[in-house]
Amino acid sequence: MRLFALVLATLLATPLSAQTPQEVAALYAREIAPLPPLPPIALAALVAAEDRAFFDRATGLSPITAQVTQILNFPGWGLMRLPYQALVANALSHDEILSLYANRVFFGLGCFGLRDAARAYYGKALDDLTLAESAFLAALPRSPAHFNPERVPDKARARRDFVLGEMAKSGAISSEDAAAARAAPLTHQTPLASCR
Repeated sequence: MRLFALVLATLLATPLSAQTPQEVAALYAREIAPLPPLPPIALAALVAAEDRAFFDRATGLSPITAQVTQILNFPGWGLMRLPYQALVANALSHDEILSLYANRVFFGLGCFGLRDAARAYYGKALDDLTLAESAFLAALPRSPAHFNPERVPDKARARRDFVLGEMAKSGAISSEDAAAARAAPLTHQTPLASCR
């Protein structure tokens, strides 16, 4: 009961930076509108890495929506962000939430968004990545330092292979494609580039 009272008091004392779905939609438009669409396989890899049931559940309950709420700089933490998550979920579609996440989440090396991460880790445009490379990048937002391919290649490869397995389970790729990508070596450019 004390936690509920603390959450309620914090919410009442903290003004919403966006109070309506229209204001959240305007925040989204400022963040994403000028960017070209992302490759479907890269988006499928992110969903597999973070929340395989993303498109099957209400967006407000999604870990991806929770991250977008943080990306949009809504205040609070944990349960205190739930009303903001609901606001984002009411304002944006699944595709818009995923696009915002993919373009703004942290991938390590000072990189925010898949495009920057593709350049930093592979020296390639996002559209030129292999399935194995896309799966590896999707593995990074969970913990970029923990899956750094130069420092902990075994953990990085295991996480990439997990993402490939989740993609196959969801039907985003075939089990044959997943097996072929798992067989590929864990690659990256040397040295890794920084986005800073």
